[in-house]
Amino acid sequence: MTEKEQLQSDIKNLEAQIEPKRKRLNQIYQQEEDIVQNRIKQTRLGISKFNPEELIFAATNRCHCGAGLAYPKNIGINGHWDCSDILLGLADLESKRPNENYAKVEAWDGNHTGELPFSFYEIKSELQPGGATTRPAK
Repeated sequence: MTEKEQLQSDIKNLEAQIEPKRKRLNQIYQQEEDIVQNRIKQTRLGISKFNPEELIFAATNRCHCGAGLAYPKNIGINGHWDCSDILLGLADLESKRPNENYAKVEAWDGNHTGELPFSFYEIKSELQPGGATTRPAK
């Protein structure tokens, strides 16, 4: 076996060892995303809320209500920006909810910006250079 063939064989073996680990890691990411999405639904129903430490805030973008936009950590690539007051449980959504099974504010109800999916909106976060944040002062 030539050195080239040996390297190709070694790489193939290593990739075979990595693949199950990648699959398991993707399962963990999906479980985390599911937990976060479930908490968002519970927040919109007034059952749960996030702490500021669990959120990533926008650098400058704000909701129609004036609160900064944010998203929960571990939301995944299919996540979205949302009003931080909603996520923190500070927004009054009671008057916007027609019944207890309704867990989503309309795209724009006059008070809050709707969910802004990552795939459609390019919003800078507080983690990017520049030091700007819409995070509320402690």
